[in-house]
Amino acid sequence: MSANNKIGVFDSGIGGATVLKEIIKILPYENYIYYSDSKNNPYGDKTDEEVCKICDNIVKYLIGRGCETIVIACNTASAKAAQFLRDKYKEIIFVAIEPAYKMVYDFAYNDPTLVMATKGTIESEKFNLLYNKYNNYKTYLLPCVGLADIIEEGDNKKIKEYLDVLDRQSSRLKKLIEDLVEASKASSGSLKVELSECDAGVLLSQTVGEFDERLKNAGLTPVLTVPDAPVKIMADGRHLWRVLENLTGNVCKYSLPGTRVYMDLTVRDKKAVITFKNISKYPLNISGDELMERFVRGDTSRNTEGSGLGLSIARSLTELQGGDMHIDIDGDLFKAALEFDLINSP
Repeated sequence: MSANNKIGVFDSGIGGATVLKEIIKILPYENYIYYSDSKNNPYGDKTDEEVCKICDNIVKYLIGRGCETIVIACNTASAKAAQFLRDKYKEIIFVAIEPAYKMVYDFAYNDPTLVMATKGTIESEKFNLLYNKYNNYKTYLLPCVGLADIIEEGDNKKIKEYLDVLDRQSSRLKKLIEDLVEASKASSGSLKVELSECDAGVLLSQTVGEFDERLKNAGLTPVLTVPDAPVKIMADGRHLWRVLENLTGNVCKYSLPGTRVYMDLTVRDKKAVITFKNISKYPLNISGDELMERFVRGDTSRNTEGSGLGLSIARSLTELQGGDMHIDIDGDLFKAALEFDLINSP
């Protein structure tokens, strides 16, 4: 390349400087012009037409400064404007950035991966072509609205706060996916069930003991009542534990602090009946049957971490073991009951 010709590098902000640094390592004796378009940053929330127009103006400027090779050091600009620029300026060599998603295929194909990018990049045709080509079915895409602006500002405190929010949301997403899988298996009957003789009183007592600290931290007083004599039922210990864990967890999360919560085991009409009773800290403006449907929560205004799948899963698991589950609501009183046939009941 002659001394009068230059390599242009542009980005929607300062991030492309890292690309320029690597280019200089490979071609240390060339002349460079770096264009940081902080005025229009970020590109991710703009339409294809807007991005093409912005990039067109930048390219005109770089060509006017003697650039014959131009590096598009921006994922969104590469995805939305690279082909447009190549078609319009055939005499110019354009080098565009490939979305980093291909690295998932190369280096982490067998691992769950989170891809964070601007909304524009994730929605672009170029990215979706790569995603479909290299998809390992373990990748989650997260459009990060506003993150580019925060990074450009260089405010580490804001960046940490943003990432903390992403961490919380990704944890909720992971839990939701796990619940969805479990709910699907439970409702379809595809879960393996191994029924054996179980002492319902022992299982309930163990569950309450496991949650003792959480109950105290929630300001709740547990009241456990079980018969002195063993209450034998046929159940799958793992699945019944999951049901009891779910119901006790709901008690911890949604009970009014400073109240008592009741967990009872009784024998009635040749059945073992396990009952959970608590006062809700949220208004219960829904019926018990509706509450056990998927994605339904007792109060639509609450912003806790529940997915709305827990009670649906508990009911499906109970029915898989030959039991019944029903919920009664009386004002703010929430009552969940599990019923199983007694073994060798007279």
